Amino acid sequence: MSNLLYSLLEQVQGWGRGPLSVFAGKGWMVASASRSRKDQLLDNGHLELHVDVPDLASTENVFDQVKAFVEESPSVVIYNGFARSLHDANDPLSTIKKVDAKREMNANMNSALIAA
Repeated sequence: MSNLLYSLLEQVQGWGRGPLSVFAGKGWMVASASRSRKDQLLDNGHLELHVDVPDLASTENVFDQVKAFVEESPSVVIYNGFARSLHDANDPLSTIKKVDAKREMNANMNSALIAA
């Protein structure tokens, strides 16, 4: 395996800059993905990709793109995606919507499993 860090960043903008710069400074190839990024190869050789973590196909696509770019799977993955809906504290079960539950399960569990 090569020294490839692949980082999924979803909700906390700018959170990944520290770990990414540490790994890059040690000569690792860095690929990062978030909702705010667009697909591009930066001048410094870092790969940036767009991902929507609650969309499982989007997460799988990012891994496919990374594997195609470096011809192998990443050796380190940092996953920071999450989703959360606020519910009525007095009756939380009555306010849960199926679409929200699916989005949260995908972001908090299913996409993390894909990343692993």
